[in-house]
Amino acid sequence: MGNCQEGMVFVKGGRYKGQTIPDLCVDQHEFTNADTSRVAAQTAGQYQLMSVSPSGSTVEVVESGKDPKALWAKIAARGPDLTKGIAGYFLRAVSALPSLVSPKDFDKPNQPQVDVDGYQAKQFCEAQGKRLLTPIEWEYVASQGGAKRYSTRSGKLDSGVHYGAGATRQVCKAAGRYIEFGGKEICDMNGNVWEWTLDPSGDYYTSGGSFGISILWLLQADYRSRVNPGRSNFNIGFRCGSSAQDSK
Repeated sequence: MGNCQEGMVFVKGGRYKGQTIPDLCVDQHEFTNADTSRVAAQTAGQYQLMSVSPSGSTVEVVESGKDPKALWAKIAARGPDLTKGIAGYFLRAVSALPSLVSPKDFDKPNQPQVDVDGYQAKQFCEAQGKRLLTPIEWEYVASQGGAKRYSTRSGKLDSGVHYGAGATRQVCKAAGRYIEFGGKEICDMNGNVWEWTLDPSGDYYTSGGSFGISILWLLQADYRSRVNPGRSNFNIGFRCGSSAQDSK
């Protein structure tokens, strides 16, 4: 099911709050400090072959590589495929990624990357051929299509939500407690760190609550807050997603 990159979980789309949610691929866990180093090294000097939807509102990475001529030749061989929602293709260079450093007590390899603003989160996702989820997509996943108030197996506040603490914890620390799709868990969508999302209108939001939250309704799957995308803090991180256009 789905054509997802390694480390991502396929989520079947559906109707939610009057909107149609597409099939999605969602990172199993929040982007970590180790991921920051890995992605920066992997994408240095790369180019990306991009597809664009007829409206221009959806852009997806088709393929990446370090030979722009070879990628350009593939563009010439491809044409629009409206049956898959593709109006055309273009080539772009991967911009140099920003330097991100989490503060002391938040800097272990498997802790979430923090002190990242919305623009930086978007850039790191796109460098991997992914994107930030929209707020409604994020909520759909976290609530399992509206079935749960919190993103835990039980749907209740339990050890699957890291809150009321002094710092983040290692991602997926409470294995067996998280929401599950097709037998695979998606960890820490509530608690640990607030996660950036990006609305099609261009507005940035954070969802999910963080390790320091004591006001419990802020941790609910359907809560979001509009935030200046230039803001960064030790309680804000992100995870990436993508449309699973080739899912069956």
